[in-house]
Amino acid sequence: MGKPAYEELEKSIKELKKAKRELFESNTELKVIFENAPILMILVDKDRKVLKANRSALKIADRSQDEIIGLRNGEALKCIHAFDDPAGCGYGIKCESCKVRNTVLDTFRTGKSFNQVEASVTLERVDGIANFIFLISTNLIEVSGKNMVLVSMEDITKRKEAEEGLKKSEERYSLAQKSANIGSWDWNILTGGLVWSDTIEPMFGFGKGKFGATFEAFMKCVHTKDRQFVIESVNDCFEKGEDYNINHRIVRPDGTVRWVSETGNVIRNENDESVRMLGIVQDITERKKTEDDLKKRVKELNGLLGLGKLTGRVESLGALFKIFLENVVPESMQFSDKVCAKIELNKERYSNIKGPCINALSAPIKVEGKKCGKLVIGYKENLPFIEEYEQKLVNGYAERIGRIVERTEAIDALKRANDELEKRVTQRTKELSEVNRMLKQEINEHKISEEELKSSHKQLRELSVYLQNIIEEERTRIAREIHDDLGQALTALKMDVSWLENKLPEDQELLFDKTASMDSLIDNTIHSLQRISAELRPGLLDDLGLSAAIEWQMEEFQKRSGLLSIYGSLFFIIRLFLLQIIVFRIINSKHLFFINL
Repeated sequence: MGKPAYEELEKSIKELKKAKRELFESNTELKVIFENAPILMILVDKDRKVLKANRSALKIADRSQDEIIGLRNGEALKCIHAFDDPAGCGYGIKCESCKVRNTVLDTFRTGKSFNQVEASVTLERVDGIANFIFLISTNLIEVSGKNMVLVSMEDITKRKEAEEGLKKSEERYSLAQKSANIGSWDWNILTGGLVWSDTIEPMFGFGKGKFGATFEAFMKCVHTKDRQFVIESVNDCFEKGEDYNINHRIVRPDGTVRWVSETGNVIRNENDESVRMLGIVQDITERKKTEDDLKKRVKELNGLLGLGKLTGRVESLGALFKIFLENVVPESMQFSDKVCAKIELNKERYSNIKGPCINALSAPIKVEGKKCGKLVIGYKENLPFIEEYEQKLVNGYAERIGRIVERTEAIDALKRANDELEKRVTQRTKELSEVNRMLKQEINEHKISEEELKSSHKQLRELSVYLQNIIEEERTRIAREIHDDLGQALTALKMDVSWLENKLPEDQELLFDKTASMDSLIDNTIHSLQRISAELRPGLLDDLGLSAAIEWQMEEFQKRSGLLSIYGSLFFIIRLFLLQIIVFRIINSKHLFFINL
């Protein structure tokens, strides 16, 4: 009995955990949906105070979650009427007609949900005051035993502005149609009746009500040379389903010829029979004139372009002028097979024919502002010109030829200058090469001299070391000879004086003083001899090393000069014998300098 109860309890716990997990996931999903909804979502209590707001609401309110909680709707969204009354949002005169406030209150009062109630509000923004249009939706919900209203506000301000813009655009389009002299027509194919808009009758040269509203009456207005084209286009639209989009001429009652553009569509019945045709018509006379002028201009520019292209492909002016006169010019004239063209330039003559031009136009060719020839273009027969167009063409050709000549002359001058420059560069390069060779030779000689100088310095140093060694050896020899020879002689002399002093009678005081003086002089001489010998080559340096020799030197210096001498004990690191001698000599010479000073 215990085990089944335990299993049942375990199963219940697992189901409870699963339900709890699903509830948590569901709450998480709802929270994510609430936070990231593209519309404003605000949860308010019965006093219309905000309990929670999503990101869209915080963004338009320009507040944080902590700042917005506890504020009423209008206060939270910064409505300009929120503080008309000291009591706050909902108590001002304007608040009585506020659809946002009233919709929320109606939801609390009736429990009814409202969907997309349009409301216009004015809010304070960072950059000023702005009008917004929202679609308000409300739902009464219960959370923890308390009634709350979820307020959803969709911002349709831009949509409303777009709709208003579209309306104005349609009005402008209607006005544009009238200003552009566009009319519409409706042709009943079965009866032959034709209904025109008010703008079409004056377009065709008729007074109001003067036009016979039939297809036959329309065809009488069509230019005789265009009638067959119009009939075939209408039939193709009926039978083949092709678009009816044509341009043709009409003749007004006063004989004036105008160009019109027509566009239409056929309406068919359930048997696929054409029953009606609707369309629009527009007077395009000015446009056709502009197009014709443009075609002439294009033809002129093509001629100039053809001449320009030749300059990059043809090497000589003669070959360029030949192609220009025989090919480019005829293609740009009205009667291309009758064209005669000539160029006179600096006593040179170029022509596409041998005979004279019967009827011709001319223009001067100028190079750098000076006339140097002329261009003649005409016909071999007495044919008419389109004076303004073709004279402009001739003028343009002449101006372009002048530029080509200027450019050719400039290129020739540039080529000559380039050749001269290349010649100078070659000569200068040759000179620089020679200078470079000489410089390298001088550098090599300088390096050789440097090496010789270094070798000489090395030999001098070796000679100096050799001489120093000889000097030291000589000093050592002299010091030893002085010590040995003179020292022995002075010692023997001192012994003789002492012997003599012992042999003198006691009453010879004068001789005793003399021998004492001689003995003192011998002692001083011995001391001087020791000093000279030590200065020449101190025995301490050979026996005890540099440190002991320096110490002795300092003591001697102090005795002779009365100056305090301080020295360190770093000299023990100097091991080389010759170097020890050199250091000792330097210190000895400095002390001698101070003694003399």
